[in-house]
Amino acid sequence: MPTKRRSQQWVLDALAGTGGWDILHPGIRGIFEELGYYHGDIDRVFEKVKAASMYAKAWATTAQEVEKKALFAERMGWKMAARDFYARACLLYGRARYSYYRDDPRKMAFNQKVIQCFEKVMTLNPTPIERVSLEFEGKKIYANLHLNGSKGKSPTIVLGPGMDMFKEDWYRAVERYFLPRGFVALAIDGPGQGESLALGCKVTVDNYERAGKTFIDYLSQRPEVDPNRIVWFGVSMGSYWGARVAAYDHRLKACATAMGCNGRNMEVIFHMAQPNFKAHFMYMAGYEDEEKFDKEIMAHMTLTHVVKKIECPFLMIHGEFDELTPLEEAIETYENIPPPKEIWVMDNEFHPIGPVGSDWLSCIGDWLLQMLEGKFDSQMDRRLFWKKTGEVIEGDMRPPWWLLKE
Repeated sequence: MPTKRRSQQWVLDALAGTGGWDILHPGIRGIFEELGYYHGDIDRVFEKVKAASMYAKAWATTAQEVEKKALFAERMGWKMAARDFYARACLLYGRARYSYYRDDPRKMAFNQKVIQCFEKVMTLNPTPIERVSLEFEGKKIYANLHLNGSKGKSPTIVLGPGMDMFKEDWYRAVERYFLPRGFVALAIDGPGQGESLALGCKVTVDNYERAGKTFIDYLSQRPEVDPNRIVWFGVSMGSYWGARVAAYDHRLKACATAMGCNGRNMEVIFHMAQPNFKAHFMYMAGYEDEEKFDKEIMAHMTLTHVVKKIECPFLMIHGEFDELTPLEEAIETYENIPPPKEIWVMDNEFHPIGPVGSDWLSCIGDWLLQMLEGKFDSQMDRRLFWKKTGEVIEGDMRPPWWLLKE
């Protein structure tokens, strides 16, 4: 995908072989390990990478190595070990699929491996998981429905991945953080994401919120789901889409977001961050012409007026030094959201908020349950700054050094 910034690709190539994953985002390894990427697999991937062009091969060959272990464990009858190996292989194949910012036979082959490995996970998992395929505006959108085994109607969380994520990325977090809290979870690939993108569903300025409605419609008909207790959690670009869905479909009872892409526009992520972001989003939206993309898509990707329509309790979690959305802009967006609302700023963290990923993932589950239980008032406006030293400053989310405080 040609863009004006492709001439800067050599910088990413030069750094990829020395800086590993942190070249893309400082601290990214922490949150991806929390999502189920095994540290040994990550090490093997980046041992094979000397330039960004080698990412796809490194992810794919490491995925094959792990899948061989899965097949062996399955032959031995070690069902839980096999499930864990297949889950790891699935994530690695998903990274290989993401490495292609265009239609490509290799992308389709990796997509099939993601599906095949996760189908093995579904077969071996102790709680039910179902593949979901829904008709949407002439295309299909896909999801994985994680059930908790309850015979009653459960609160349900929709999990929206970021631009470079996919629905299978949520598997470990669902097992660890959401099912034990009594949630049913729907991990989605919206327009322009994962399997939905691989099979032709592009993202537009405003179709993600309509896709969100389609997913909520589906959940509302499921006998395992309490339609009056559906919440949303989106990360990275999924924070942007989560805000749009919350403003569009008022059936949501709460919405939490993290790793915010919620500034006044997308200038930083598309024109200042590493160049692959824009190239990939253009592919997600089906654009070859960069100027046309800027005029028809990027120019309209603002939340300034959208967030004013949000009615449910809304949570923003943001790294103090987020490299895709400056904290000053995130605070501007927060001020435009009507209460009830809450914001957490994480001390010295970058976009992935990775080193404290377990902290906020765990707290989000409880926060969402509190919102479902009505433990807030209509004027809630809670502002927290989470210090590295363990203290949480209440009442002001601004870093203390801004105010010349301790």
